[in-house]
Amino acid sequence: MGSDGEGREFEIDVLISDLPSAAVIEFKAAWIRDDTVLHPDPEEFIAEVRRKYGWVPSGTDRGKGVAQLAVAL
Repeated sequence: MGSDGEGREFEIDVLISDLPSAAVIEFKAAWIRDDTVLHPDPEEFIAEVRRKYGWVPSGTDRGKGVAQLAVAL
């Protein structure tokens, strides 16, 4: 657990620090269903990727994956 410059708390899965460099790693366990991957409309797949691993602006849940890292940075 850490906090950003404005005092907001955030959590990361792994931090590899070898000064002067560091790497933040976020692990995900959400799987995309086969029927979404194989759907004839590619927009269905893209929407599912965003729901599982990113941020949907019209959604009500907090961001995931890259969106979490973007807030932390």
